[in-house]
Amino acid sequence: MRDLQKMLESSGDLKRAIASRILDKNEVEKAFEVLFKEAGFDDLTGKFIKVLSQNRRIDILPEIIKAFFELLAEKNGEINAEVTTAAAMTKEENAKLANILTKISGKKVRMLEKQDAKILGGFKVKLGARMLDASIAGKLERLRVELEKSA
Repeated sequence: MRDLQKMLESSGDLKRAIASRILDKNEVEKAFEVLFKEAGFDDLTGKFIKVLSQNRRIDILPEIIKAFFELLAEKNGEINAEVTTAAAMTKEENAKLANILTKISGKKVRMLEKQDAKILGGFKVKLGARMLDASIAGKLERLRVELEKSA
């Protein structure tokens, strides 16, 4: 499933194909069959994709994968933390943040890292239902709101 998730995230063409209502479901099935054979995915994953395609629900595949990993993490006593930074973190920074998030949540934290230059610096963390914004862009926005209130 992780390989499928990475494939979907890295391929703009694949994202557009599954989101398209124009493509015939048989064409989508055939395209996935070829991809799965080349990538070495197992038969169960292929059958699952086929069912989604036949029922014209292939467009929700990214959400299904996300929900699958959330349920798996919960079953294993883990929690996913979506961490967004302006630039990639070092291993030391990653480990330090993971330790802090583990203490906050009381569970083993699995970090899912993303980069977004728009946050300028710092980081944003989505830990379960909680959101922590320690980004420069977030701080600037909060400052703007405070200045508007006092004006």
